[in-house]
Formats: sequence, C-alpha cells, structure tokens
Amino acid sequence: MFTGLAKVEDLAKPKTVLGAATVAPAGQVPIAFDLIVDSSNLSKAEVYAIQARIEVGGSTWFASPEPTHVDLAKTEEPFSILLVQAGGKSAQEAAGVSLAGTQWKILGLDGKSADPSVTSTLVFDADGAVKGNAGCNTFRGHVDIEGTMMKFGQLASTMIACEGAKSAQEALFHAALGQTESFTIQDGELTLVNAAGKAVARLGPL
Repeated sequence: MFTGLAKVEDLAKPKTVLGAATVAPAGQVPIAFDLIVDSSNLSKAEVYAIQARIEVGGSTWFASPEPTHVDLAKTEEPFSILLVQAGGKSAQEAAGVSLAGTQWKILGLDGKSADPSVTSTLVFDADGAVKGNAGCNTFRGHVDIEGTMMKFGQLASTMIACEGAKSAQEALFHAALGQTESFTIQDGELTLVNAAGKAVARLGPL
C-alpha cells in the first residue's frame, strides 16, 4: 500500500515543521493532500517550503528531491509538488525483479521470528502460479503481481491434521498471504506488506 506524507517547514528555523499530513492508503497519483498550519507559528522571514514522500511498507520509494518553496499567503491556491524515485535499494530491486522461478522460506510472521522447527515455503512459478508448504500442508494457487502490488487468489491446500507449532505457523502463514497487498525486496529478503503498510511476512531464499 502506498502512503503519502507531506510537511511544511520554516526554512528560517531549520528542522521546524509547521504542519504535516499523511494520506493512507494514498491510491494512485496524483495524490491529494491538505496541510493545516497554525498562523501563530509563522515567522517574519516568510521562508517556507514543502517536502513530501511516498512510502510502501515503511520504505521511501518516491520523494521531493529538495524543499519546494511555497507562499503561505496564497492558501486558497492549489499547490503541486513533483516527486522522483528514491535511491533506496528496496524501491529499485522490487521494481526491477521478476519473482517467477524464485523459492522462499518464512523467516518471520506478524513481527515475530518463525519457529526454527517448522519450515514454511513459498514458490513462484511462471504465469502467476504459486505453491508451497505452509508448515504441514502443501498448497497451490495464483497470485496477481503488478509492479510491486501483490494479491494472492484462493489457495487450494491439502487437509492433513496438524498440531502444535506446525499448526500455529501454518495459520499465521495463510493469514499473511490473505492480507498481502504489496511487497518489497531488500538485502535479499522478500517482505509481504498489508493494506496498512505493515509487514506481515518476511522471507529469505530457500
């Protein structure tokens, strides 16, 4: 999920933020936003600027290359700011990689490390097909990937009775797949992200 963030700063007082706004989910560009500034905090220098960025899963993908000056006396006029792709590794890797033919194992689910005694896997085949083992039962199905957006379809699974750690991790894994809306790849790890921008699963190469 894309999250848009914008803030207006007083350039006469470095690091002084006069107003900020968050748009989540941000949807497609252009992203509309409103900034509210307390006029009592304005300085006589009248040197103000707006900075903005777009994040996915807490990583900055697009950002304003430098502060963009703004005239706060013209508050009724629309203001546009152009963002450029950030130089962050996750944005570049995720945008340019094909997951087809890759195999992964779960390293963490819902912010916690995976059980070392349980192996949960996810394999991306060609044409959007996916398969794996959630911890006890195998599964297969389809995933739609467009850019860094990712949505798993209905997954068919075997029905072996599982207990203990295998059952618990399998439930968390399927829940994570069902919540996934986007993904990032950084430092060789694949992270599945939900609609709120939270990482729900962390995977490493199998």
